[in-house]
Amino acid sequence: GTEAGAPNYNTFLVKYLDGGTSKTNKTFVVNEQLVYLPADGGSGQRANTITSAAFGFGSIFHIGGGIIFQKGNFINVESQVIILEKYSNKPSAKVGFTTTEAITTSSTDTTLLDNATGSFNYNAPGADRLKLTPTLVKKGLTDTSNTTNFLPIFEVKAGKVLRIKDDTQFNSIGRELAKRTYEESGNYQLKQINTHVKEHLNTGTNFGRFTAGESGDKDKLAIGIEPGVAYIQGYRNETLATEFIATTKAITTNTETSLSVTTNFGNYVMVNELAGPWDPTTLQTVSLRSVARKSISTTLLGTGAAAGVEIGTAKLRGVAHSSGTMGQKGGTYRLYLFDISMGGVGATKDFGDVRGFYVNNASGPDNHCDSVLETVVVGTTGGGSTASTVTKTVLKEPDFNKGVFRLGTNATKQVKTTAGSLNATYEFRDKATLSFSTAGVGVLSLSGVHAGGTEEFTFGTGSLNDTQKRTIQVVTSKTAQTASLPGLAKQVQGAIANTLMANTLIGNTGCNWTTSLKVGDYISVSNSGGTGSVTTKVVTISNNGH
Repeated sequence: GTEAGAPNYNTFLVKYLDGGTSKTNKTFVVNEQLVYLPADGGSGQRANTITSAAFGFGSIFHIGGGIIFQKGNFINVESQVIILEKYSNKPSAKVGFTTTEAITTSSTDTTLLDNATGSFNYNAPGADRLKLTPTLVKKGLTDTSNTTNFLPIFEVKAGKVLRIKDDTQFNSIGRELAKRTYEESGNYQLKQINTHVKEHLNTGTNFGRFTAGESGDKDKLAIGIEPGVAYIQGYRNETLATEFIATTKAITTNTETSLSVTTNFGNYVMVNELAGPWDPTTLQTVSLRSVARKSISTTLLGTGAAAGVEIGTAKLRGVAHSSGTMGQKGGTYRLYLFDISMGGVGATKDFGDVRGFYVNNASGPDNHCDSVLETVVVGTTGGGSTASTVTKTVLKEPDFNKGVFRLGTNATKQVKTTAGSLNATYEFRDKATLSFSTAGVGVLSLSGVHAGGTEEFTFGTGSLNDTQKRTIQVVTSKTAQTASLPGLAKQVQGAIANTLMANTLIGNTGCNWTTSLKVGDYISVSNSGGTGSVTTKVVTISNNGH
């Protein structure tokens, strides 16, 4: 060493064979005298280990004798050793042979003199020879200098072996064997080679592969090729440690405008007798009931207990009007469900046994509706000639039970403008509770607008057409009592307490039914004493009744 630099100590790389007299020592100690005694009994050599940090681990590479093919010749190789790292067992290097060329003459090698003993030409100068000497050398992993004279046989990175060539390489024969293997079997793996993708630049929190000091690049990805064995084009390829291949990210973008995304979902059941404030915004838990309740027919609407027993549960995704008059018992709806789980009191029941649906709201009226049963074929009887049918609740379009939908473009970067502002429009359902005046008028306003956006109805201005009207679902939640209608009425047949009320009412002077009532209204009729009240629905209105 030098006075200014650290000393370059003589270093022994050893393999311990014995633990000394006590058999307990595992290493030499600091400032210990080491003695080398030659076999001939000479004085040998002595040296002391340094007084601190004298021991550690190093790395060497050893290769036995053999033959290599380099520079167009088969060359004998003697056993050689090379130090990879004196003071580390995690070296990074490429190891291979560099072959030097030299001209050997009889003046330097007497074996080239003519050995024809007894001849006048004995000991005459012989022909010169080209001498090829392969020497084991190491290079850095990124060193690309003088590659034509370097035959790599081993590669290690941070102590992990990446590549080792320990098989005999054939030329023409090898190509023919590889061709045959590929034609017979194609490309295949003997040991699964898995891959994984990381960020190329390690920011410290993203589990990336390379730090900034290791030339990590935020615009690249690092694809890890894990250890395995595969035959490619008939040649055996083995990966001993994970290797990373850098690839550029797809960072160029195209802008798509006015892109519509349809939320195409199914998994619904047809229902009627729907009453109560069904809420599509909170994923309500729905109780699946064993008995239909008939909430509109019985005028119970959203009051009172659920019918039957619970035989399962589900989550509510939404409600959509299908056919018939909304608010009446014949109006049908699609009740969209997910996370259906059968169980409870009727643990042996399946979804086909469901007859009603119920939500117990924390306050106000509850939600009720009944399933619309269907007759379906379930098999054959009598030798397979006659179909067997059953009436049951049917879950429709179960393959469309999803809540995540494709945007219609791959690898979406952002749903914003190029300036970074939000520019998306969403259509969604919400709910509101309205009170109607005696004239049948209610006002629906937007409230609780989501932060960061604006909300508006999709209808524009002006009167709604029939299609637009059907998008507003009016569900009866409770019975409301208005003021008495003017005039008196009498029942043509039966007592006023007839609960069937399948009768005609005739009004007296003062009745104004054509303006006060409409088909579908519910009216409460009692006797002149105000008792025996019965609530029933108006089916037809002929005139003012007098």
